[in-house]
Amino acid sequence: MNEFRTQLRARINDASAAVSAAWRAGNDDEAHLYAARLAEFLELARRHGVDTGGWVDPAVRAFSQAHT
Repeated sequence: MNEFRTQLRARINDASAAVSAAWRAGNDDEAHLYAARLAEFLELARRHGVDTGGWVDPAVRAFSQAHT
């Protein structure tokens, strides 16, 4: 795994965990901010041909896509 992919996955994991935590805590504003960040990282991965399948919980991915 190259450094770009390693760092991208770390950022996606962090953003996904933050979305999930904010969502569970009922903090909608924070969840939306982290969802936007997650969407940006997923788009970056897509542009670089990085398969992110299995990296993000499907419920978190759906929330992120619905709120960005």
